[in-house]
Amino acid sequence: MLPDVPTANEVGVDYEMSIWAGIFAPKSTPEPIVNKLAVALDKSLDDTGVAAKLAELGGSIPAKSERTPAKFSRFVKAEIERWSPILKAASAETATAGQSGPAGQSGSAGPPGPPGQPGPPGQPGPPGERGPPGSPSLRIVSLPCNATSCAARCNPDEVLWLAYCGSARFPAAYPNDGSVTCRGRIPANNPLVVACVKSSPPG
Repeated sequence: MLPDVPTANEVGVDYEMSIWAGIFAPKSTPEPIVNKLAVALDKSLDDTGVAAKLAELGGSIPAKSERTPAKFSRFVKAEIERWSPILKAASAETATAGQSGPAGQSGSAGPPGPPGQPGPPGQPGPPGERGPPGSPSLRIVSLPCNATSCAARCNPDEVLWLAYCGSARFPAAYPNDGSVTCRGRIPANNPLVVACVKSSPPG
């Protein structure tokens, strides 16, 4: 895609990243339902037509022994442990919203008024200092794309971290406003996946 740009390994950076996809169910979903969904998905991945389409899009299918809810759960936890320090470091550089500091003390009360009437309230103290940035949160957006050019945008309080354009002929374009555009998609109907990061106050 960019023949004159060296890879990370070529410039001495130990960098490894892959794009993966999975199916999630709500936390309270009964185990028999989860297993039923897993069996149906496993059967679909065994279909030769599905395998051929994924290969055409540059994807691959895990070994059958790895396609279980327990194995996938361990994989997701490992990915979270792997990327959390990177996201926290990125958030420390870009996030500006932190927890507010304590409010300033109230001023002293004014002189008492006439008998039976309270004096006027004192002036409020200065506001407290801004607290440190909160823990980052990651939001993954996956959009179906049925055109030769597709775009997505993060929320105003988020930072565009990365984007995956599927089989786009050209690299993603970042206008530096929290959005991403992919052009020249072959074939159409590929997902546009965007990762948005924001910092939230510690709860």
